[in-house]
Amino acid sequence: TTRLVPLLLARLLPRCSDSRPAIRGLGVECAQTLLHVAQLCANPQNSEPAAEIEMLGVHQALLGSPHTGKQRQSALGEIASSVSSRLEVAQIPDLLLTLLAGINDPDWEAAVGATVLWQGFIHSRALELVHSVKDIVSEVLE
Repeated sequence: TTRLVPLLLARLLPRCSDSRPAIRGLGVECAQTLLHVAQLCANPQNSEPAAEIEMLGVHQALLGSPHTGKQRQSALGEIASSVSSRLEVAQIPDLLLTLLAGINDPDWEAAVGATVLWQGFIHSRALELVHSVKDIVSEVLE
């Protein structure tokens, strides 16, 4: 189950920057729910969502309103940071490789968002990922 979480997130997160506001909101809600379910599976006694999961709701408000592209990109970077903190470092390479498909998304705003998210995940976990870079780049080039 935990192996599926980063793969599902990688498919969902580009929707957080979709050109349609309703889709952006649903993308964040789905990611938030998925992370909460993963938290409950790992620790059934803790039913309250972690602070990082709660913060996705704040970012959802920013993504749903008519902000500029820079504000939206900033919110996506914060989403990447929040999501990244809920994943084990071993899960990040799978997330990054699956997220690459989002860079070719037919919705241009979602494709740009996937790129911003990719950068955000790498930035937020750079020191921990330094040993995985060679493997990630090899996978990208194949």
